[in-house]
Amino acid sequence: MKYEFILTLRKEHSVATLCRVFCVSRSAFYSWLNGKRPREEKDNRVLEEIEAVHDQHRGHSGAVKTWRVLKNNGVECGKHQVARIRQQNGIVAKRRRRFVITTKSKPSLRHAANLLRRQFYQPAPESGLGWRRNVYTDEGRTLVSGSTY
Repeated sequence: MKYEFILTLRKEHSVATLCRVFCVSRSAFYSWLNGKRPREEKDNRVLEEIEAVHDQHRGHSGAVKTWRVLKNNGVECGKHQVARIRQQNGIVAKRRRRFVITTKSKPSLRHAANLLRRQFYQPAPESGLGWRRNVYTDEGRTLVSGSTY
């Protein structure tokens, strides 16, 4: 859109001034004017390599691992470029399956009766009745605690 506007106004103003106003480099404008899209061409080449690596690793590699493989293969690209291209083309790594608990108790079943009437839970002491002290010995500090309960 900016380039088309610069193209229409370049008869009235200089291209350098228009590019500076629209925060566009002159080389990018002239590349657009000549039909060259160097970033798109490079992205297409890198995309082919990314898809090859993705298939080679059966879809388990993420952006960083893919970038490392491409770097080792001699393909010049950046880590963020690989991530952007993958995101734009919907290339997503397979995720590991989560650990599934297979022995869930059924809430509809009743618990066994407490035949011995044992109490396994002790009531919590009231606040302020417990105490803690640091005892310093030759071997170091020891924490001693107790309760008046």
